[in-house]
Order: sequence, then C-alpha cells, then structure tokens
Amino acid sequence: MGVSSAHFSEDELRCSGSVCDDCLRGQQPKNECQQALVDLLEQFRSQCAMYAGADVQTIVHSAYRCPEKNKATTNAAKNSVHQQGLAADVHVKVLGPHGISLLSPAEMEKIAMRCERVTGFGRDDHAKYVHLDARTTNTHAALAKWCYEPKGSSCEYYPPKEEA
Repeated sequence: MGVSSAHFSEDELRCSGSVCDDCLRGQQPKNECQQALVDLLEQFRSQCAMYAGADVQTIVHSAYRCPEKNKATTNAAKNSVHQQGLAADVHVKVLGPHGISLLSPAEMEKIAMRCERVTGFGRDDHAKYVHLDARTTNTHAALAKWCYEPKGSSCEYYPPKEEA
C-alpha cells in the first residue's frame, strides 16, 4: 500500500469489496489509501484519546473503495473521495478503566473540528459513525459538511445535538 501508520493496518484501509476480482483476490487496484488520510486518522485518534482521557480504538468501516465497490455502496457519491483513498468512515471505542464505551457522533464531530487535516466531514447519528476526509479541494477553514438521514442518504448539515 505504501502508507505508514502506527495504529491502522493495510487490511483495514483497503477496499473491502466483494464485487471486483482484484478485491476478491486481495489485490488493490491502482488507487489506494493516501498518506494524507492516514495522517488525518492518526491525528483524529490522538485527539480522541486526549478527549476521552483513555486509550481508544478507531474502527474503520470503509476507507479506500474501488469504483465497483463504490457503485455497490448505497447512497455513495458518484465521485466519492473514498475512491481517491482520501476518506474513511469510522467510529471510536474508548477503552476506559470501567469498560468499553463508544464516542457519540456529536463527540466525534467536536473532536474532528479540532483536527486541521479534516477537510470533509459527514455525520450519521443513526448508524453512529462519522466520515472524515482529506480532500484536496477544500481546507479546514472551508470544510465540506453534511449529515446522513436514517435511510443513509446525505442531507443538509444540521447543528450537533446536545448530549444528554
């Protein structure tokens, strides 16, 4: 893959597709995860650990997607930055002294907004994950933001819900 990371393996960053021959054989097509995404994920993980005051595990649901996997992904953008290896959908487990807990999408959003490497952000309060990306067409100051509706389609960004 060609990227370096202390906390993320090639296996969790590669396409998990089962629709193209290359993915089925475990071979990546030309595009792969970019170092910019891995650096963003490391920064986000570090900020989550500081926020939680405990060790954390960042679970990657989807990072690089081959074009076939992207087409098969419900409600994926046609030109998704996942295909460029610059996006990941994640949730975070806090490995605290009293057991394992999850950070909420609202908490992950607050943390992501502290990470200058984040240039695209999506939030799914229903599936309890966030989309982080390092797209090069934006800056952190001109962040692309959106949310997902219960059925998975993207919708206009709404302000974070206050945590109870």
